[in-house]
This record gives sequence, C-alpha cells and structure tokens, in this order.
Amino acid sequence: MNKLVIIDDDTSIINLVKKHLDNRFEIEFTNDSSGALQFIRKKKPQLILLDLVMPGLTGVSLAHSIKSDETIAYIPLVLMTSYFNSAKEALELGADHFLKKPFNKSELEKVINKAIKIERK
Repeated sequence: MNKLVIIDDDTSIINLVKKHLDNRFEIEFTNDSSGALQFIRKKKPQLILLDLVMPGLTGVSLAHSIKSDETIAYIPLVLMTSYFNSAKEALELGADHFLKKPFNKSELEKVINKAIKIERK
C-alpha cells in the first residue's frame, strides 16, 4: 500500500483526508513543521500533502527544503491552502500540484491521482 504523509496543523483536514483516502493509503501525519523533513525521510512516503500556512516553519520554506533535498525531492508534493487563487503560484514554490482549501472528496481524489501518476513515471 502506498504511503501518504500529511503535514498540517489543522486536525479537521487530516481527518478529512484520512476519511477519504484511508482505503488507498497508509496515512502518516504530523503537525510539527519544524520536524517535518526528518519525519518525511523516516516515513519514505509516495506522496506528501503540505499545508502552506503553519506555525513554526512555513509551508513555503518547507516546500523549498523538500525540493532541495535529493533524498526526498522526487516525492510528489501537493500544497494545500485557502490563500492561493492559482495553481501557478504553488508550482513556483516547488509543488507538483495544488489543492485549494476547503476541498471535497472528488477534488482531493483528482489531485491525488494526478500526483501519483507523476511519481510512477
């Protein structure tokens, strides 16, 4: 089973993702952005969902760190936030995909399916 890591300080988002994707992924999560890089290296996921706005290390800084680390840069990264109006901005930050909060099950699955296709190439 593929492993998904969620990095978000909003437990309602974590619970929503778990509810909709628990049958497809082994889901691991953390709300500690400062320890997230170590968490990702340890868990070795096939996909990362990252909240852009968190206390501590911001999602922007974390996205740059993930994509700069050759041991994890290959992992598809989906940025989640309610602040962007376009996916272009998220892609400029290093994300492979973007998910605008709030999202529903079909939006979540559509983005996840696209991201997994990237990882399999």
